Amino acid sequence: MSINFEGNIESGRLKFDANFSENKGIKDKGIKVNKGITKFAKNAFAAIGLGGGTIKIFGPDNKALHINKQSAIKWIKAHGEKADTENVDKLSSKAVGEKVAYLYVQKKQGKVREVLSLNLAICTKQAQELSNLMKKLSKVIGMQAVKAISQAL
Repeated sequence: MSINFEGNIESGRLKFDANFSENKGIKDKGIKVNKGITKFAKNAFAAIGLGGGTIKIFGPDNKALHINKQSAIKWIKAHGEKADTENVDKLSSKAVGEKVAYLYVQKKQGKVREVLSLNLAICTKQAQELSNLMKKLSKVIGMQAVKAISQAL
């Protein structure tokens, strides 16, 4: 996976930005992260057809994380649209990892758009206020110029 996920690990789970869930009113538990022997055992059982195993992704600080496939599938179902969640149970580990990355990037872009449009609204308001101040200033300067000319005459 070439994407670095931003988030933090709390109670053994990778949690993304809290705002990812606010649109659907979902309580986001995050995606379970497996380490050491648990990771090895899950992958060994997955190799013989028992369980889903883990998916390697890169998290904060470019650190490799092994997320639980079943937990990732639950996260996809909770956060994806209907088209994103169809047949997700039948996908390979790589495809599930790519689906998590796709939804993560999609939600991240939505958040960036919100921030940008908020900043644009603030800048537009400030530009309007500046324009009004410039009009007032030009009136004051114009009045002073008229007074200066009339005094000179």
